[in-house]
Amino acid sequence: APARAAAANGNLGAAIAVLDGANGAPGCDSLLSETRRSLEQQQVGERLRTLLRQAGERMQRGALIEPASDNARFYLESARTLAPRDAAVLRFSQQFNTRLLAQARETAGRGDAAATERWLRAAADAGIDARDITAIRVLLASTQNTTKSNEGSRLSALISQRITQGRLLDPAQDSARY
Repeated sequence: APARAAAANGNLGAAIAVLDGANGAPGCDSLLSETRRSLEQQQVGERLRTLLRQAGERMQRGALIEPASDNARFYLESARTLAPRDAAVLRFSQQFNTRLLAQARETAGRGDAAATERWLRAAADAGIDARDITAIRVLLASTQNTTKSNEGSRLSALISQRITQGRLLDPAQDSARY
């Protein structure tokens, strides 16, 4: 009865402690063991829901991999440790991986190599397929090549313009030579 009351109030730890204190009562061993297992499973379930809720909150805020120890990946990994085959954990892992790839694609599309590599390292750590990671690296290289080509075209047009204007050497910071 005291264990049930503690569990009903949400204090699973106290309920388990009451059951531990009742060990050895005649004829109650199997009932105590079963009740204890049930309460421990509830405790794990509550912890798992809390971790996934925290992971979801961090993901909504965009805190996928930073700050350390307070990001979606941290809470997801904690949940995975607790229940690696849990359906909710597996669903959240897929959502998390989708967001990681989206962030990597976004930074690759901007040509930001450093940020893209950071997202791709996180994706690799999360177990995302190497083909997906390679596709984003190809996108990054393409974006960078396009940016370089555009910059080359822009500079070529400026050089031609300065030559036409007769500004071969002067002014020093705005001449064809510069």
